[in-house]
Amino acid sequence: MNRGVVAAQSGKLASGVELVREAIAAYPGNASAYYNLGHLLRRSGDLAGARDAFKKGAYVAPEGDAIGVEMEVQLGSVLLELSSAAGTSAVDRERRLREALKALDRAITADPNAAEAYRIRGMTFDRLGDARTADSDLRRCIQINPRNGRCWAALGQMYAEHGFVQEGIEIVELGAKVNDADWAMWMGSAKVHMIANETQAAVDSYQRARSISPDSPEVWYGLGVVYTVGRRRREAVVALKNFLRLAGPTVGEGRKRAVLNTIARLEDTI
Repeated sequence: MNRGVVAAQSGKLASGVELVREAIAAYPGNASAYYNLGHLLRRSGDLAGARDAFKKGAYVAPEGDAIGVEMEVQLGSVLLELSSAAGTSAVDRERRLREALKALDRAITADPNAAEAYRIRGMTFDRLGDARTADSDLRRCIQINPRNGRCWAALGQMYAEHGFVQEGIEIVELGAKVNDADWAMWMGSAKVHMIANETQAAVDSYQRARSISPDSPEVWYGLGVVYTVGRRRREAVVALKNFLRLAGPTVGEGRKRAVLNTIARLEDTI
């Protein structure tokens, strides 16, 4: 199994997946192998495969074991992502969200202090239209771990998306004071400022995120979008080209083509 992880870390993702599958075939009760397989498949863009790996891993993990809890959390996260996949019907969307809730409920029952489980469950409740319960879960995540910038970001973004823009800004500004070294916190701050049409504040937040995580393709994508909105075309082209340079297999080909088209349009106007 370790050989598979090492192979993936050296850029041989497909080889890593196959090596971890071999480890599972040799010892089907190895929960850690399923955990690694789920992450590798998610990195490769195979969300359905990742879902199945995390589900099987949670099943074989000893009851109450930390890795079992983490796989339930990851299962919920993947199902949340799958619920918004292109072409998903309304029926399948709700089914996946409800399945995500069940996984996250199991994680929280096993570990009432699983902050990430509350964050993802909060986002899931919001997708299902239950903003009140979402708010409670996201605040519980912050209470458990105030240093988790993703919790602050999710709460602030939820408020802004529901029309409470000033409240959303206040939440991410407070979160940034607690988590000024967390790139995810600054990403969330940027998105809230974008909702508020505060372009320069969004640029400042994305730049803070870039200073912390310069190799994140999502940081460069966000900068490309906000520069485009602000008509800073040359900077937008540079940012979007960096996004394409850093984008791995988890970034869909359709999205890459859309970015290439955007770059072409921007270059035509420079």
